[in-house]
Amino acid sequence: MNRLPGIYTRALPAFTFWQKRLLLPVILLSFWLIPYLSFASPFTLSATTSNYNGYAVSCFDSANGSIDLTVTGGTVPFTFLWSSGQTTEDINSLTAGVYIVTVVDADLDTMRDTVQIIQPGVIDILFSSVSDVLCNGGLTGAIDITLSGGTGIFSYTWSNGATTEDVSGLAAGPYTISITDNNNCPAQNDTTIGEPPPLFAGISHTDANAAPDGTAMSTPTGGAGSYSYLWSTTATTAGITGLLPGTYTVTVTDANNCTVVDQAVVANALGPCTIISDSTINVTCNGAANGGVYISLSAAIAPITYNWSNGATTEDITALGPGTYTITITDVINCVAVDSFIVTEPTALNDSVQSVNPTCGLFNGSITDYPYAGTSPYTYQWNTGQTTQTISSLAAGTYTVTIRDANLCSRTRTRTITNQSGPNVALDSVRAVACNGGLTGGVYITP
Repeated sequence: MNRLPGIYTRALPAFTFWQKRLLLPVILLSFWLIPYLSFASPFTLSATTSNYNGYAVSCFDSANGSIDLTVTGGTVPFTFLWSSGQTTEDINSLTAGVYIVTVVDADLDTMRDTVQIIQPGVIDILFSSVSDVLCNGGLTGAIDITLSGGTGIFSYTWSNGATTEDVSGLAAGPYTISITDNNNCPAQNDTTIGEPPPLFAGISHTDANAAPDGTAMSTPTGGAGSYSYLWSTTATTAGITGLLPGTYTVTVTDANNCTVVDQAVVANALGPCTIISDSTINVTCNGAANGGVYISLSAAIAPITYNWSNGATTEDITALGPGTYTITITDVINCVAVDSFIVTEPTALNDSVQSVNPTCGLFNGSITDYPYAGTSPYTYQWNTGQTTQTISSLAAGTYTVTIRDANLCSRTRTRTITNQSGPNVALDSVRAVACNGGLTGGVYITP
């Protein structure tokens, strides 16, 4: 008789007193034997799953799991119905989850089994530490990662070619990490290494004015945080003052110990040091040593050293003979200037004399002096007291003249003139005048 599914009850027949007495021991014995009785199933089921290094699927969310079901005993043929809807004994292309199979044999005996497909956790790449580059353009960046999920040992490939889990010695820029596990499951993540902006010293200065009054200042930009300074003068402030012309170097260090070196060139606002000739005094008289050179300086900064070619070390030199004199000056900032000066002398004062001797013991002699060379005009001083170039009406004698030129160089000249006597006349005769008042007289001589 076919019945619809449901719960049905049936009344038991009535037992007599003796039937009840006989049945009671049997019921009691059966309850005592129940623990020792076994009810064998008509067949058994066993299942094995695919194995990817301990997991039934290779990667998280993969669909490559499989179940191999084995039926022992029972009466063939068997029918299979999986909770996934498949009706084969073995199933594959499975994702993670719980799969229930119902097996019915030819005798309509039924068995169920539950199989779990386990998957590895998703590979998660966590950047546990990303260290930026300390100094702009440096190679001090580093990345540390922490992994979870996946299976077994991992292999690493960084976008910069590294194959280690963590990387260091990095420049600024983007980095990508690609990972595969033992099941060749991939994962990828990326991050960026930063860096501070370039560090600049920011140098400015004011020139000196031939004195220690120049300045230099550093106003840094970029880098990281606060700055410290070290100048070539050993100063540790941002600015330095009281500077002579020169080159001043500063090292600026930021909070990351990054450094930049720059320099300020303080010039002399008055220009380079030069030698100015105030005057050159030439020797006044040939052979004398009364020349001199007087100089002054422009833009030189004291103290100054002087070195003349004649060994003098003073600014000006005097008591010089004729010649070329070279001066080398060096100031406190080693500015060097060189110049040469020529001291001349006139040619030696000289003269020539022309004289006329007196005659017949008379005062009719003369002397004329003709000076040359030296420096004109000339003056004359004769021992006669006369001051003219020519002296005349001279009797025989020695005459001395001192000649002076415009530089008062002098020359003394002595000249002697002698008396020149007349001709000798012999008186032959004298003739008297014959008549008073007449013109008949005469004198006869022999020269």
